[in-house]
Amino acid sequence: MIWFWIIAGLLVLGALAALLRPLLWHADSGARQGEAAAALFRRQLADIDAELAQGRLGPDEAAAARTEITRRMLASWFTSRSAPRAR
Repeated sequence: MIWFWIIAGLLVLGALAALLRPLLWHADSGARQGEAAAALFRRQLADIDAELAQGRLGPDEAAAARTEITRRMLASWFTSRSAPRAR
């Protein structure tokens, strides 16, 4: 009978570990996603500067593109700040 309780306890611990693992990793993924989004916006701004230097974009088009990228960056930041966090 003791073996039954030992095996049942191990199965419960295994199930809890499988269920709690994504919840614990979710907190770390938010920071990594924010860093990835910032890197994406920086790369887009660098691409705009490169296209401006190559003459493929005019100064007005580059300014409009920078404004749009900045707007999306701020919208992403506000969305991430207002999203409910899982605890």
